[in-house]
Amino acid sequence: MKLLIKIDSLFDSRIKRLNWLQICVLLYWGWQFLWLSLMMADLFQVQESDSLFLFLDRMKRYDPSVFVRIAFRILNYRSVFSALNLADWIFLSLSVFLVFVYHTKTVWILAGMGSIVIAFISGCLLYGLNIANMSALFHLLKIMAVIALVLSVVFIIIDLYLVIERLLKIGESVDISEKCS
Repeated sequence: MKLLIKIDSLFDSRIKRLNWLQICVLLYWGWQFLWLSLMMADLFQVQESDSLFLFLDRMKRYDPSVFVRIAFRILNYRSVFSALNLADWIFLSLSVFLVFVYHTKTVWILAGMGSIVIAFISGCLLYGLNIANMSALFHLLKIMAVIALVLSVVFIIIDLYLVIERLLKIGESVDISEKCS
């Protein structure tokens, strides 16, 4: 019974529920950027056409990443919206909701970084489709991989900081409510 009371105390106010919602959304986007950083680290190792085709064969392991699915839709000139499944739509909607609920600078920075990374990768992919020289393509892929990897790692660090901060806020509010009763 004490366990149920402890669990109930984690969700007993609107602020705590919003914090848990924000933690779930932050963990989702951290997971997405982790997949993206792994893919960019793998893409950085592409040197010639054989390694590029090997990289494209290994792309199926990055399928959980929404960024990879969006990139494939762009490469195939399909609608980006068809790359998103129901869970992606739910987390995207929750992300937009939380950006407008929390008017903090950090949340706007994370939303901006996510948008910049998506726009940057999309722009590089579309530009890469028009390159006639293979060495220029490999140079573009390296630049794209390095910049996207750095942005992804920065996003993950900020994301983890925010998750830990939210968990500590929830922990403090539970301790305060236990001391009051």
